[in-house]
Amino acid sequence: MLDRLRQSLALRLAVQYALVFALGAAVLFGVLYALLAEAFDAREKNLLERQSDAIAAAYLRAGNAALSALPDTSIFVRLIGPNNEAQFVKVPPDWVETQIKQLPIPGWMQQIQTVRIPQNAERDYTLASSALPDGWVLQVGRLLDSRTVLLAPLRHAFAGVGAAALLLSVAIGTILAWRATRPLRAVSDTARRILETGDLAARVPAPGGRDELAVLVRQLNTLLDKNVTHVGVIRETLDNLAHDLRTPL
Repeated sequence: MLDRLRQSLALRLAVQYALVFALGAAVLFGVLYALLAEAFDAREKNLLERQSDAIAAAYLRAGNAALSALPDTSIFVRLIGPNNEAQFVKVPPDWVETQIKQLPIPGWMQQIQTVRIPQNAERDYTLASSALPDGWVLQVGRLLDSRTVLLAPLRHAFAGVGAAALLLSVAIGTILAWRATRPLRAVSDTARRILETGDLAARVPAPGGRDELAVLVRQLNTLLDKNVTHVGVIRETLDNLAHDLRTPL
């Protein structure tokens, strides 16, 4: 039974359809994952740019005192003069000096530009830089969880569900394909019986329905009936010839 299953058309069809399903699901997941990652980055960028606008407005009203009085200690703030030298720096407690030096110093800009700088496998810098009317540049940054880490549960869930769905599709597909190809196995069994035993009365069990396999079985049985008739005529002719040869006129 196992040998027959390994050689069966049903199993090959089920595996092929399961692979097509897995490929389609992987492509769909890749598209959804990219869209989620893009939406995640856009949300972070918009949030940081709004914070940068608010801090810039506070600085234009009150100068460095407004920057020093910022209540959010998780925000990195740096004010860069026209000579590209930092005139004011406010560093979050969880940032170290080597990390701060890695932040880029932009040239003159007319609009806010956001840059993501990888820190490690789990955290990323998100930095927004905007040009002020006096020619200075204000940088505002946060240290956030990497999108790879944030989307890791989604990847793990897809891997688990995808593997289970693949195995289930192979099992169900094999059962359905095994049932669908039953007429073909009946044709093979009938042909083997005729070849091994010479039983010309053997017929393929006729399945119900009007699909291609049912039509094939009925046509094959009709062909076998005609062959039996032709074989009978040939045998009768040969018997007559043998009788005439034994009793010549």
